[in-house]
Amino acid sequence: LPLAAGLHNTLTTPLRNHIATLFGIPVTSQVAGNQPYLKFLFDVAGSPGFIQNDFVTILPKVVSLYQALTGTARDNFNVLFAVTLPSSFVLPAGAPQTDIERNNAARKALFDGAGAADPRTGQSIHVLADFLTLLPKARGLFDVLTTNATHANHYLKIFGARSAGWADALERQKFIGSLFNTVSSRNRRERFNFKQTSFLNVLKKVYQLFTALQADPKRLGTFNRLYFTNLPRAGSASESPTAFRTPENPRHIGDITFLFNMAGDPKFNLQKFLRKMDLNYRRGDENFERSL
Repeated sequence: LPLAAGLHNTLTTPLRNHIATLFGIPVTSQVAGNQPYLKFLFDVAGSPGFIQNDFVTILPKVVSLYQALTGTARDNFNVLFAVTLPSSFVLPAGAPQTDIERNNAARKALFDGAGAADPRTGQSIHVLADFLTLLPKARGLFDVLTTNATHANHYLKIFGARSAGWADALERQKFIGSLFNTVSSRNRRERFNFKQTSFLNVLKKVYQLFTALQADPKRLGTFNRLYFTNLPRAGSASESPTAFRTPENPRHIGDITFLFNMAGDPKFNLQKFLRKMDLNYRRGDENFERSL
């Protein structure tokens, strides 16, 4: 009750307009005693982890995202997040439960998109213009990975994100988040320089390198010792404790990026490189584990 009352008291006119847009409750109906409005207050305030400031901060971003998703962008969003964005969240009295659930799922997807955070830092990474730029790239990669088993297997082995057969909604959400992280690659000259064909070509080489190292504990240990990586003996490269760059260790580009830089070099030759690992083997490398 205190949380619901606090939310009610903090709603300004702009915020009430946003609620009308996203929850289909007219501003004139957002008064104490109105059943749909009371349900909204208690549903939102009673949601797990509710923080009032976070909600009122993200609300305008969600509305901006919803209004920006038109045409192809809306189609891409619907496919990636497995929802159907309605033209309006206003439902007539007595609307069927299927329509209510459809709107609920679409609204949650919008909040998830606008509230996107870097899983390694927890910091918000949503910028509307960036999201709209990355959306078609993520959709393109989604289409490839959900229709091509070979590419999907390579992606799973490196990034640990399954492209089909999800056990639950969280596993699917992990895959979508991974897609956006992947297509948001950048370099010094170009902010978002992801090119799908080039990525898939290098992904295959990374997969071949990584699986070749995992197949030989000596080579894997030598590689980790020489290149300051922590690639695991089994499973996905994403399971390395240093798989990605982190704020705690910003100088380390991350093991996965390192693999891509190495295998993506046009001069890279896998067999010659593996022989180099054999020549640099040191007794005990097969048991090498870096202290973190």
